[in-house]
Amino acid sequence: MSRRAFTGVMIALTAMTTVLVACQETQVPTAVPIKFEPTPAPVNTTGPGSTSGPQGTSASAPAVAPVVGDAKRGQALFSHHGCSACHKTDTTTLVGPGLGGIGALAGSRVAGLSAEAYIDQSIRVPDKFLVPTFANLMPATFKDMPAAEIADLFAYLNTLK
Repeated sequence: MSRRAFTGVMIALTAMTTVLVACQETQVPTAVPIKFEPTPAPVNTTGPGSTSGPQGTSASAPAVAPVVGDAKRGQALFSHHGCSACHKTDTTTLVGPGLGGIGALAGSRVAGLSAEAYIDQSIRVPDKFLVPTFANLMPATFKDMPAAEIADLFAYLNTLK
């Protein structure tokens, strides 16, 4: 290998290493479990076996047990689903908004939505509410994500300061 080719390879490797090191983030999961209380799904009021009353309301909606999220699993899901490709875990904008402090901010984003409900909606139906100045670039592929995974992600997001 010529000296010039060797130098070019070394420069390329140094640049790639620098980019990879710069993308590393330190994230500290919480040891305190976070309770996530999803909203019950609507009851079928028109089909067979309906329990609706005269106005089409359910006689009794099933109770939904709160799901307790695990921040460590949430951090793994954040990585697994590629969330960090668009979201930084501090307040820096990458493609989407930075998520630093989202646990405290989420409850005030949309009137009537708790922090948990806002995060759930943002993951499942990302075009329902857009943070001002951001386009609808969030993939709509997570609409059927299990409540336990949403709870884990919420627990993890609450650790971001």
